[in-house]
Amino acid sequence: MPIVYIPEYINPFRFAEQHARLQGVVNIEDLKRLGLALNKQAGEVAVDVQFDIDEQGLVFLHGHLNAKVILQCQRCMGNFEYEIIDTFTYGVANTEKEVSSFPGKYDTVEAEDNLIAIRNIIEDELILSLPVVPMHVPDNCEIKMPYKDADWSEEKKSPFHILKNTLKHKSSKK
Repeated sequence: MPIVYIPEYINPFRFAEQHARLQGVVNIEDLKRLGLALNKQAGEVAVDVQFDIDEQGLVFLHGHLNAKVILQCQRCMGNFEYEIIDTFTYGVANTEKEVSSFPGKYDTVEAEDNLIAIRNIIEDELILSLPVVPMHVPDNCEIKMPYKDADWSEEKKSPFHILKNTLKHKSSKK
């Protein structure tokens, strides 16, 4: 099956009238803003976007994306692979005035000359899905944190355990 690349711009109104589905990939190297957060720009983003018109007559798109990106662990500074799986839903407006009238269930995007920059939407969703502080899972990290080596299986003694012994001692003197 040939690889279908997602175009830069699309007409969401025409896609919605046809209830069309857009499936394909975007090269991570083409996503410059995302590249600033990555340790290595390699791979592809698999994208599946369905266009439709809701019961209020509003054009919307609902999408799913899947990507594996290379981040730098902020604990050990090594590379690690991070998988992003995300879904998103946007309402498409023609004017800024329409944007404010959309229901809260939609994030909105404004079309310019009946076109939207679909790759920018995909890139925004990827950036929002990145961790604030990227780190390996503690078991996979080269740096072992002190809490990993501590023995937490010991029972904690009550701060009143001394008083318990004092009460036993006083009751035995009587």
